Amino acid sequence: MEESKINEKNEVSLLEIKRKVQTEQEALKDDNKQRKFRILNYTSKDSIVNKIEKDFLVYFCFVCGYNCLISEIDMNHLPKRKTDGSIIFPFKKITHKKFHKTQNEKIKIKRKEGVETQYRILCKECTVPIGYVTNLQEDNAHIYYYDYSLLKDQTKCKLFSCF
Repeated sequence: MEESKINEKNEVSLLEIKRKVQTEQEALKDDNKQRKFRILNYTSKDSIVNKIEKDFLVYFCFVCGYNCLISEIDMNHLPKRKTDGSIIFPFKKITHKKFHKTQNEKIKIKRKEGVETQYRILCKECTVPIGYVTNLQEDNAHIYYYDYSLLKDQTKCKLFSCF
């Protein structure tokens, strides 16, 4: 009885032999083929997040070169005010970071349409006026920057041109 059980266990069916031969042949074919491979150098610049993000522009004070504003949009593409040529910056619609301060003292300027009240925006470093707002409430729709007050290149400010 024991011998018959051993013979049954040692017997291999024809189907199993064919499968084994087929897998060996496939393995040999795979070994003979040249496989294509790519080397990926993945950096943060290749990231999907980086493709979604926009580059931010840094604007400096025209006198001292202090970083006054970081914005996602170029100031040259924004509309200008007809009365004084100031750049209209719609800060609620544009992603930005301000590094300037607003003066609490109001200044009245005579215009053709009447008198305009302005609150000056000053550079934090040298306190030179770089723009203005028409009221101090948070519901202000725009900040008006003087067209000459913000520079993209810090080395072109007045402080660096003296050297």
